[in-house]
Amino acid sequence: MRLRSLRRPLAVGALILAAVLAVALWLRPDSYVAHPDTTDLPRARPDLATTALKDWLAERAAADANSALDITDLSARVVAQNGAMHEDGTWTAKAALTWAYGEVDPSPASAEVTVRLRTTGDGVVVTGLSQPGRVPVWAAGPVTVTRTPSTLVVTGEGVDHQAYVRWASTAVKVVRRVVTDWDGPLVLEVPATSAQLDDVLGATAGTYANVAAITAAVDGSTRADAPVHVLVNRDVMATLDARSSQIVISHEATHAATGAVLTTARPLWLSEGFADYVALRDVDVPLRTSAGQIAKLVRNDGVPTALPHAADFDSSSPTFGAEYEAAWQVCVQLVDDAGERALVRLYDEVGTGTALATALHREVGYGVATLTSRWQHRLESLPGAGGQ
Repeated sequence: MRLRSLRRPLAVGALILAAVLAVALWLRPDSYVAHPDTTDLPRARPDLATTALKDWLAERAAADANSALDITDLSARVVAQNGAMHEDGTWTAKAALTWAYGEVDPSPASAEVTVRLRTTGDGVVVTGLSQPGRVPVWAAGPVTVTRTPSTLVVTGEGVDHQAYVRWASTAVKVVRRVVTDWDGPLVLEVPATSAQLDDVLGATAGTYANVAAITAAVDGSTRADAPVHVLVNRDVMATLDARSSQIVISHEATHAATGAVLTTARPLWLSEGFADYVALRDVDVPLRTSAGQIAKLVRNDGVPTALPHAADFDSSSPTFGAEYEAAWQVCVQLVDDAGERALVRLYDEVGTGTALATALHREVGYGVATLTSRWQHRLESLPGAGGQ
């Protein structure tokens, strides 16, 4: 009995010691890592993102204004998650989109875009689209749409929609006077802001800050059947009067009508000069105004030594406008020498790969050197070029 009574305090003491040691070990800062309960934290769900994106795009495509676009071939697929999810449940992903404007675009546009998402307790929500990538105008925000047999005009919030409808309609008529086999239609898109224009084109902010409008393949491709639209910088256009605005839209419509953005066969002076020729052909503007910038350049620096180079058409250059006027005067010289139809044939032949010198001899009867010389003389004779 005595031995048994001695064992009980020892057993109790051992238990107390073990408990003390356990507490001491637990209190050591490097001995244990606690794992918090994560069952309520939001998680990125790429598996749900594609469905959410498809639903989001379909809802926008079916909106009242967008329904007039008749968006077809609409598909979307989330390709990859971009980085980690933020603490508030937001994250981004790269997605592949396709879409087309029914009965207008010859084929669907295909482009990648960044999708902004948020994971909630109910699933994944799309909060918008952004760069890197190309954001379709109709998905960037509310738009107003007018569709006619010859035009499709899409404008963002705050844009004078009816003005662009008029300019687009007139541009089609202007182009068809010269490009007689064009059957249209002209697609004109005016994003709500200059920043939105950059997003539509997938461009670095400010790239088109000085450009009134640009004609481009919607997805940036050079496919022969790529959808080509005219995209407008509303901020620059707002600084122009109605006549100048019409010239800009007619110029860009010429590019769209002739597939100018889908080929690099033509020298840039021919593409830009031809578009200006078409846009200015029936506009009653004094030459001192319409060619004033190149005349001033000739007066100050003398005539150019060669036809305009591609590098001359830089929107950040102080002589940006002068180069367009110079290119226009090349085409005016060709019309004076051989007629408008010869210019159109030259434009078409060079666009399909015929060498410029070959096409010039065939359609005009002389080569590049003679054209350059006659053009230089024309520039010297411009009002204001000689200090008149």
